[in-house]
Amino acid sequence: MDVMTMKQMIFLVVVVLAAMVPAALASDEYLVEQADPPVVPLPSDTPSLLNVQQDSGTPEYTLVMKWGTKAYTEDGAFDTPKGVAVDAAGNVYVADRGNNRIQKFDSDGNLLAKWGSHGKGDGEFRQPSSIAVDAAGNVYVTDVGNNRIQIFDSAGNFLMKWEPCGTGDAEFWGVCSIAVDVSGNIYVVNEDDYYIQKFDRSGKLLTKWGSRGTGEEPWEVAGIAVDDSGNIYATDWRHRCIQKFNSSGNFLTKWELHGLDDAVYVAPTGIAVDTSGNVYVYDVSYIQKFDSSGNFLAQRESGGWVDGRFLPSSSAAGIAVDATGNIYVANKDHCCIQKFDSSGKFTTWGFKDSRDGEFLRPFDIAVDAAGNVYVADEIHTCIHPCIHKFDSSGKFLTRWGIRGSGNGMFWKVAGIAADDSGNVYVTDCHSPRIQKFDSAGNFLMKWGSYGTGDGEILGASGIKTDASGNVYVADPGNGRIQKFNSAGNFLMKWGSYGTGNGEFMWPKGIAVDASGNIYVTDYHSSHIQKFDSAGNFLTKWGSYGRGDGEFRNPSGVAIDAAGNVYVADKENHRIQKFDSDGTPLTKWGSYGGGDGEFRQPSGVAVDAAGNVYVADRGNGRIQMFAPRAPAPVAAFTANITTGTAPLTVRFTDESIGDPKSWAWSFGDGGTSDQQHPTHAYTAPGNYTVALSVDDGLSTATKPDSIKVTPVLFGDANGDGEVNQADTLRVLQQVVGIVEPDKMPKPGTEEFQRTDVNQNGVIEVGDALFIAQYNVGLRDVWFELLE
Repeated sequence: MDVMTMKQMIFLVVVVLAAMVPAALASDEYLVEQADPPVVPLPSDTPSLLNVQQDSGTPEYTLVMKWGTKAYTEDGAFDTPKGVAVDAAGNVYVADRGNNRIQKFDSDGNLLAKWGSHGKGDGEFRQPSSIAVDAAGNVYVTDVGNNRIQIFDSAGNFLMKWEPCGTGDAEFWGVCSIAVDVSGNIYVVNEDDYYIQKFDRSGKLLTKWGSRGTGEEPWEVAGIAVDDSGNIYATDWRHRCIQKFNSSGNFLTKWELHGLDDAVYVAPTGIAVDTSGNVYVYDVSYIQKFDSSGNFLAQRESGGWVDGRFLPSSSAAGIAVDATGNIYVANKDHCCIQKFDSSGKFTTWGFKDSRDGEFLRPFDIAVDAAGNVYVADEIHTCIHPCIHKFDSSGKFLTRWGIRGSGNGMFWKVAGIAADDSGNVYVTDCHSPRIQKFDSAGNFLMKWGSYGTGDGEILGASGIKTDASGNVYVADPGNGRIQKFNSAGNFLMKWGSYGTGNGEFMWPKGIAVDASGNIYVTDYHSSHIQKFDSAGNFLTKWGSYGRGDGEFRNPSGVAIDAAGNVYVADKENHRIQKFDSDGTPLTKWGSYGGGDGEFRQPSGVAVDAAGNVYVADRGNGRIQMFAPRAPAPVAAFTANITTGTAPLTVRFTDESIGDPKSWAWSFGDGGTSDQQHPTHAYTAPGNYTVALSVDDGLSTATKPDSIKVTPVLFGDANGDGEVNQADTLRVLQQVVGIVEPDKMPKPGTEEFQRTDVNQNGVIEVGDALFIAQYNVGLRDVWFELLE
């Protein structure tokens, strides 16, 4: 066996294991739940930009519309419940991770209290995950996104917090499980640190034990529980076993878990202990019960909505046992709590159906040639993943898909594409196949199987089609891209696992431009790679970070008609736009639920008009952005800019761009909001007119001047001067030499200039006044006033 074959086999084994357990690289949800490594702090909740901001500050994309609502936010409903605990009175506490809150119920499932919201402040959470209650009723919550533990009283009042995250003895990076013993000591397990920490009530570290390995210490610990004697039980999912320690961390015993047969994989995650010392272990397929020495007592298998069976979960879930032996399971995949009594009878809390156009986790998005929008909701109605179809205005048209392995069914949709004929292709990351539908959702065909050969798939992700109808699939488990024709026949493949050019750590999103070039996002290595139509490597860009052109888990990718590249930068909560060579052009978005804000955007698509659609996964909605028109440039003309008072001026707006409002200032205190106003100046003066136009994003202003002069008395012929020619003109008017229709009309400026003595009649006296002015017998009475 050559070296390459050995590497492939090792990688295959890792992927197979990873696809089945919560702490694996193959589980995208697990990656979503991870806190950042210590060197990269999580983003602060600062006010966000509502529009795209380039370095110049010029907004380029504007929010046009949004649709869809976040499902399962109402009281008593759950979005990804992760932890569950029971107090001495039988009350049940649930860490409602997706809603960033704690909900408290009585033993019958009636809501008693709730607290928490998204944030970093006291009593706020960023992904609360594990929960425990001490003998006094105090509630301990692991706040994974904030890397801390918060403590509340039984009513939800904040008491204190511990946040010694770092690399010292006490650290809370991605705390996955917490337990409290009868003395009030607290035990904590971090997701990636392979050891157990023990604290007193005040948060002082007492001891810690464990290291990564295969000996008698935990390796890949997922869950922890404490019995009334102070013994600690830890689930070691990697070795499919339970390890037991005393309160000082000394190893006591361990036992392995097995399924009903060798074909059933067991990955223990959640664990609980009842008052008799019996141990309950939750894995992806079973709840198993053991005595305190590890002797098998009973097993309950999964099977969906069937009496006596619980709903399977693809990743870690919480489990708790009350004093009477009732078992509570927090099922994150199905957004519910299941309660089993000692006879196996069960009830379910929190499961709610959803309405048309309502999402839980919209993961990917595609737009067809007609402008219809298809949204892949990875989990819908808390049990069924499905495809939603909308028209270009966001109007709901139809949806299809339920959970399962049959035709037209999905386990967890991962990618969606639409070809030019209106066919829709869907990948399923938990099923190694591609399904093809018509535009109405009718199943047409499928292809693919599990494996490493040509046309075989390990966890399909992104999918796109080219102009010829060929289908490109990101095959992350095999570290490659596969190309098929529209009938599903294998055509070619490229890529392998690695970090070099043309290699992938985890190919996620894929897009094809008009020239047939293929762009692939690498989720784990945080860069984009570009290939020609034959799969030859052309270029790549990006690295891990928050700066321009850097990414934190890039997910979806799309290309517009001009060849520009749009990337859903998932953990930076933004969209980045590049030219076809990877030069950053613009970006928009930040963390939040407001307009133009995102929570883990995972899918992006662009229609023929250049509108950008974003699957805003964490907010359960679609946001559509349009490229904005050029920034407005204010401009106007006036029919007259100089004249004597009263002067009426008609202004005409000639601004460039798409202004939505106009604000005129005429310089004499007058204003207008009309586009083409008329204004009368009644007094002489030099006036500055200013027009400001606004397109809703930016404002531009244009000034100009208007000169208004007083009447120049004596200027009978209107040449701007007073001289003997004006005397002659008045005399001609008086004696009738001037034709009647050319005589000055009362009320006009000409009449005012000629009627020098202002008696309302043009007469010889007016000519005499002008003559006297010209020989110095009259002075400034007629002069122009500046």
